[in-house]
Amino acid sequence: MEMSKKQQIPTQKTSRQRRRTTFLVLVMVSFILFSAPFLSAELFTFDNVLTYDLNDTEATIVNFFGLGSDIAKATLTTGFQRYVEIGKDIVVMQMDIENFGEDNALSGMKMINMRNGQEEQKEFKWVYGIYGDVEVDTWEDVCVTVVNASSPTGKSNNCLEEIVGSHIENQIIRWEELTNTNIPKGTITIGLMTDVKEGDYYDGIPTLFGKEIKEWATWEASVKDSHGQDLVNAAGDTEDFGMIWKPHYDVRMTSFTISAQSTATVCAIDG
Repeated sequence: MEMSKKQQIPTQKTSRQRRRTTFLVLVMVSFILFSAPFLSAELFTFDNVLTYDLNDTEATIVNFFGLGSDIAKATLTTGFQRYVEIGKDIVVMQMDIENFGEDNALSGMKMINMRNGQEEQKEFKWVYGIYGDVEVDTWEDVCVTVVNASSPTGKSNNCLEEIVGSHIENQIIRWEELTNTNIPKGTITIGLMTDVKEGDYYDGIPTLFGKEIKEWATWEASVKDSHGQDLVNAAGDTEDFGMIWKPHYDVRMTSFTISAQSTATVCAIDG
């Protein structure tokens, strides 16, 4: 009888071990199934490598484990520093993304307030451009010769930019909001849309295909003249801004002077 009891002990331990192993397997399977939606993005992007130059507007994301194959290319089309108008739903950053079939393209966005260096949780949305043919004005410099006593020849050219006709351009006619972080395979124009207030000055740091692109694009609130020139200078600075100034909202101008040759302009603006 003693021998029989000793022989039953391993059987009881083996049974408990099997039940424990089965339970652990079920827990692991449940964890994997539950976590898959949250882990998939990181699992497929942790091996990506970002290559870009601070003086270049193009960034390339390469899959390192894929023997250096390109995943996507992003080209910043609005420049490193952009002056934007004040208002609601303004596209402050624009880029063309060439996606070679990767998911999780737009996985994050940081906004740094350049006036205090702090990150802010500013509301925004990703949008994509819808293109169409648009008739636009054709501008050219139209010059006339005038008498100028201070010129060695006694004459000088007085040039003004005027509308001389029109032409057709294929450009963005509207923006549509992206409903998720994925974008289709191919080339698409993506915009960062947010509200712009007076005094805004931000650095936008997008996360593309799992990689942050730092020191790439900033935007600052400004007003513009009728020729699209930005007026952001502080009081006391000078700016040559064209013939007619047509801001997008009501302003009051004070102490405005123009020299005889229109070579200098001094202006103070009160909103």
